[in-house]
Amino acid sequence: MKLIQFPHDFDLSHMFKIMPILSTKFQWILRSADWQVNCPFIIVRDSVTHLKDVLSEKSNNHRVKALIVDDEKDICFLLGSILKQKNIDSSQANTLLEAEKIIENEAPPVIFLDNHLPDGLGINSIKRIKSKSPQSTIVMITAHDNASERKEALEKGADYFIAKPFTKELIFNTLAKIV
Repeated sequence: MKLIQFPHDFDLSHMFKIMPILSTKFQWILRSADWQVNCPFIIVRDSVTHLKDVLSEKSNNHRVKALIVDDEKDICFLLGSILKQKNIDSSQANTLLEAEKIIENEAPPVIFLDNHLPDGLGINSIKRIKSKSPQSTIVMITAHDNASERKEALEKGADYFIAKPFTKELIFNTLAKIV
């Protein structure tokens, strides 16, 4: 990790213009007295004494989390492994009922939702999920990819639609649009 120190009155908006150039190598944590945002670099204002706070366990609480809802455990494992490569923590549910409990307790920012589950269709749960966790981004993942199902999922509130089998690159590209 690289520490970049700026004077207290430095306008950080200038840094966002160069962020894409440097974003592949560094983890950034923008922080002030009352907020903290994970970004592709580390910025500490005023002094390096804040570095210990920035790198403390508190900063790990702001990692992106995802929920994977799929009855195929191998898909959950595969997708969880792909997400881990992008430093995204994941939890898994194999039914809609399990998913609803996790959504109520955790409100995950990203939800990968299979359509054909043992206790119902994921597509029919999108509105209920969005009502419980409106800030969540829903990515439908299904082996049954057809134009009408894709259109219905998006109309009901899904943000993205991915057909199985998916590739790591497709998941990475979708994540790049989300986080």
